Amino acid sequence: MEILERFYGNTKKGAISHFATFMWFCAIVLGIMMKREPCGIGTGTQIVWDLEDKYYTNIIDWFRSGAVDYDRLRLTWGDIVRDNFECYKLGGFILYTTDGVLNPKEGRRGSTVSRITKASGTQSKPTTFFGATTGTLDILTWDGKGKIFATPIDMRFTHGMGPMADWDNTPCPNAHLSTEQQEILMAKEDFERRNQDAILLADRATMSHISFDRMKEIREANDKDMWLVTCCKSRLDTYLEPTPEDYKGVGRYPLVGKKFGMEKADDKTKKFKTCEVVIYNRKEKIKYWSAVLMWGHTERRRLLFVICIRPNGERAVFATDKLDMDPIMVVKLYSLRFLCEEGFKQFKHTLHGFDYHFWCKRMPWNSFVRKSGDPHPLESVTDKEDQGMIIKEFRASSLALILGCIAQGLAQYISQQEEVGGIIQKYTIKRTYTPLKTSEHDVCRFLYENRDEIMDMYKDHKFIRFIKKRQRVDYSAEIRKII
Repeated sequence: MEILERFYGNTKKGAISHFATFMWFCAIVLGIMMKREPCGIGTGTQIVWDLEDKYYTNIIDWFRSGAVDYDRLRLTWGDIVRDNFECYKLGGFILYTTDGVLNPKEGRRGSTVSRITKASGTQSKPTTFFGATTGTLDILTWDGKGKIFATPIDMRFTHGMGPMADWDNTPCPNAHLSTEQQEILMAKEDFERRNQDAILLADRATMSHISFDRMKEIREANDKDMWLVTCCKSRLDTYLEPTPEDYKGVGRYPLVGKKFGMEKADDKTKKFKTCEVVIYNRKEKIKYWSAVLMWGHTERRRLLFVICIRPNGERAVFATDKLDMDPIMVVKLYSLRFLCEEGFKQFKHTLHGFDYHFWCKRMPWNSFVRKSGDPHPLESVTDKEDQGMIIKEFRASSLALILGCIAQGLAQYISQQEEVGGIIQKYTIKRTYTPLKTSEHDVCRFLYENRDEIMDMYKDHKFIRFIKKRQRVDYSAEIRKII
């Protein structure tokens, strides 16, 4: 509760200004941690705390309360992570990871719902579907011994709200940017508040000249540096750096050298080196080759490329704008990016962070048969009052995401405490033995199963008194007498 109390204060300091609003905030966050069913936030919180039916509206109204400042709530959580979590560093750099999540949604009147085209090659989803696209920023933290987590700092909706960027008091002024560019801006915001050298680990969708230009602007505007490490396709327009032999004696000196095909590089054409790295928590002996190449078809950019071949024959190509980085470190850095995928799994299946159901009656009907060339439903909203109501719905959905991030971060913080983690491991039955890591699922399950004992232990706390006043009346004793 000491961590949650940092969110409470007056309008000049805290993200939540009213005491009752803060109490409901604590109930919702802890309810997200302990709910065991994939239900909505209001229903899940009500079930966890066994609240009376009339308090369901109090939970829903919290997301539209004027006593909650979304931006301060988000920034305060970033400060809490900076002050209470130990960052995992590699080579003196703190490590950020970003990725986009496609969450299927069928809300016809949800401002965050739009038609999404599948980017991955999986066959479990159709080519296009309706849903919400979110961009997530995580930072790698650990307990100082071996447990590493991708702690979520920020999560925002990044697609489908383009027309909303031009509204008055818009909550998403960068809605016209791509998901990858918004993720870089999220990393920039936390990087400037920390003022430490950092590396951003991103997927291949971030491999663009705009991304590298933004990273250069961030370095020039700050005392510390933040570099980008990403994977990319093998078939890129890459060229060797020009040499005097490339000049034919006529015309200007060539800007690039010979074209280099990375997809054809192997042991026969290049001298690959061998090293041992940890990939997906397993030690593997890989082959790698690195070189500084010129990348781009029209605009040339010098990048460090590392070609990696795993023992099973899988190939991966990594790129970074830090030209003097050790190639082995590039491979080690990107092998840590899978931790954000573990975090998404816990966020979706343990905390049910995407189980929000907010909609607005003023929102135009979102047709499932709308074609790609048809106008966006938000473009038809011109009334200021309607725009304000839709903004409130968008803000409620955004608050649901950030509350899920806070709940997951608290679960990670508890698991990183050596004494608490040992107790949870002792009383948790697992199918497979994991000696190093107490997961968020273990913490949430332990809190849910022992919530009555915890409430009795802290029965004099102001939050427990707040909850007990609103719980259902226990008629079990009277029912036994009647029976």
